[in-house]
Formats: sequence, C-alpha cells, structure tokens
Amino acid sequence: MPGTLKRLSTEPKLVDFFNILYSVVPADSEELKKETFRLRHQVYCIENEFEKPSETTHQMETDEFDNNSVHSIIKYNKSGQSIGSVRMILPNEHNHTHSFPIQKICNHSIFTNRKLFTAYKPIEISRFCLSKSQRTMANPCKHSCVQLASSSAPFSPALLNKYGPILGLIKGLIQMSSEHQVTHWFAIMEPSLIRLLAKLSIYFKPTGTLINYHGMRQPCYIEFSELLRRVHSEQPQIWEVLTNRGQLDVGSQGHHGYYAAQS
Repeated sequence: MPGTLKRLSTEPKLVDFFNILYSVVPADSEELKKETFRLRHQVYCIENEFEKPSETTHQMETDEFDNNSVHSIIKYNKSGQSIGSVRMILPNEHNHTHSFPIQKICNHSIFTNRKLFTAYKPIEISRFCLSKSQRTMANPCKHSCVQLASSSAPFSPALLNKYGPILGLIKGLIQMSSEHQVTHWFAIMEPSLIRLLAKLSIYFKPTGTLINYHGMRQPCYIEFSELLRRVHSEQPQIWEVLTNRGQLDVGSQGHHGYYAAQS
C-alpha cells in the first residue's frame, strides 16, 4: 500500500545497548594522550600500586614504549567520564628484538621470531586498564535484557555494565589493528583475564610458563584474523559490538595459520 512503512524489528541488540552506554575514542591528540596517562596513574599507582607514584610525573604514568604506541579510551556517554584505556605497542622497525616489554621478561622464541616480524606485523597489548573508582555510576540503560547467541542466559544491563568496558577496550584494539594492518597480538596477562576473554570467544593461546611479574602472569598471543573469525562464529552480537556492525575494515586483516604451521 503506497505510503505504508514496512514494519521493522525493534528487538534491541547488544550493540544498541553498548552504544547507549559507551564510546570508544582514539587518543590521537596530546590532550587525549595525557588523559590516558592520568587514567593509568589512577589505576596503576593509586588503585593497584602497580607502579610507584613517586616515579610518575604530574600524576601521569608513562614509560619508554609510549612513543611507539597508539592508545584508545573508553568513556561513559552519560557523563563523558573516561573509565578505561589500552595501548597497542608497535614493532620497532630498526630492531625487532627490542620492540615490546614482553621480550624483556619472557625468552620464548615466538616473541622475537625474525620471520614473523619480517612477513607479518605483531603488536603487544599493554596497559589494559579499567578504573574502579570511575565505574561506580548507575547504568543508564533501562532495557531488561539482551539474548546473546550461543548462550541460554540473558545479557542483562548489569552484565553489560560489567563486560561492556572490556568489550570497549577490545574494540579499541581492533580499530587500531585495522588502521595499522596488524596481524598478531602479544600480551602477558593474569590467567583470570585470559579466562574472562574466553567467555567472550576471544581465545588467547598461552605460551610458555607463568611468570612472576607483578603477580603471576601468562605470556600469550592471538592471531587477529582468528580472533575475528571465532567471535563472528560463536558470538555474533559481540562481533557486532567489536566491529561496529561490521563497518570496520577488518575482512583482510591477519594471516591465519602462521603459528599453526610453526607448532
């Protein structure tokens, strides 16, 4: 009938809830970088005593790797308050064996493999942080639930408030990886974070043994293309959040199978 609008589905998706609550912002200006460093000072020097406050400058936590890194921030839309940040350390083009912090504390050959650095583009995930004190505001999303694919439990607003910031940091990493044509992610994580990410279908592969580095932590890696494929297959609503409904140009990123061929 002319003039009649076709009825559209109004069932909300996880990405709709996420976009109500959060924004992921590239820290691509000096002021945003300073905001990232101040947030890191709050998390690593005040809340967790990971670093000594006396070793920071102007309440900003920085180190020598920041000059060869890109950063993202996640904010609450309602207040504009920054609640978390993450950095992606790029490889050293002049000396690949001095690219990442993980190379200083873990001697596994994966993290210094010349072929990998020559043919592909690995990065290290670092300063993956969420501020406890900045995450106390109420969840503004009033909808009752969202049903995750491959899960029988509803994804409630409370759970989104818990996992949403982590998804936001991963989304920031995916955005930066797409822009910089990254193929592999390295990291050294607490085992509990590896397990939490696995619940979101993000499967980091442990490499070597646990290392006592500010507590027991696990060196690990993941191929970027494999990350995207598994999340899309197992948790499509999470994939929509991480790729902004597939709008990020991530289809050709990654070179699946390098480590499989080496193992």
